Amino acid sequence: TQESNYKTTKQLSDSSGYSIRTIQKWCQDEDLPSQKLGRDYVILESDWDMFLETYQPRRPSGNDD
Repeated sequence: TQESNYKTTKQLSDSSGYSIRTIQKWCQDEDLPSQKLGRDYVILESDWDMFLETYQPRRPSGNDD
């Protein structure tokens, strides 16, 4: 394996602006393909790129703004 292709949730958070907690939740909910490593997750860069291209944020219901 080429470990350089894997990023931690912190690295992805730093580069994307999403919180570590949000990224971990996506991993936990299996929305984002990942591998559990201890208490954290590692994500393939290609999986992250594909996730960002297709991710549709869930909008809160009942908000007419």
